[in-house]
Amino acid sequence: MVYNVDPKAYNTSELPVKVEVDMVRVMEVFLAQLRLLFGIPQPQVPPKCLFSGPKSEGLMTWELDRLLWARSVENLATATTTLTSLAQLLGKISNIVIKDDVASEVSGQRMDSVAQDWNG
Repeated sequence: MVYNVDPKAYNTSELPVKVEVDMVRVMEVFLAQLRLLFGIPQPQVPPKCLFSGPKSEGLMTWELDRLLWARSVENLATATTTLTSLAQLLGKISNIVIKDDVASEVSGQRMDSVAQDWNG
């Protein structure tokens, strides 16, 4: 991390120079950049509404929820695309060989999923 200091205040011949870093300002910048990196959008506030901006202590609960929701949607879309492609491939290849261990694992996971849906 690069932290720019006032060169006039530290222009001495005595080295090394001790620098006091304002970590509040540093973390505010870090968290703002982290939010941008994660793709957490700035909330759209309607007119005449007040919004308490993000705190500098870390990610807010709604920001984390939004991030997890976005990743869940992305994973769901990827899984749907993958399963659709596999279904199309299986439709074209009728005599595909599936190992017994793979078939039993898929069947076992399917049964676990059905049991979870049934119980709750």
